[in-house]
Amino acid sequence: MIEYRESHEVDLDALGVLRAPCAFATKDHEYLAQQVTGARWVVHAYDGVRLVGFCRAISDGVSNAYVSSVMVDPEYQRRGIGREMLARLVTGRDDIKF
Repeated sequence: MIEYRESHEVDLDALGVLRAPCAFATKDHEYLAQQVTGARWVVHAYDGVRLVGFCRAISDGVSNAYVSSVMVDPEYQRRGIGREMLARLVTGRDDIKF
């Protein structure tokens, strides 16, 4: 069962590992920390302790938001994980244009 978390508390080492199979460039810990900290909203997905999905939105929190860095481990794709993470990013934010 996939567990979804909506927080900035992401295992940055696991995020670094997830990037490569999702065709994202390898980045150092500081870079990843800035990405997560700079995001307004973050959603991540776990299978047990394994990080299998990540996405974030950059926003002013009032009118506009931009979805960024959507990734799902290729072994877990086509299971609705990406769709669920995106739904969690936008749900309850009806006044914000994504």
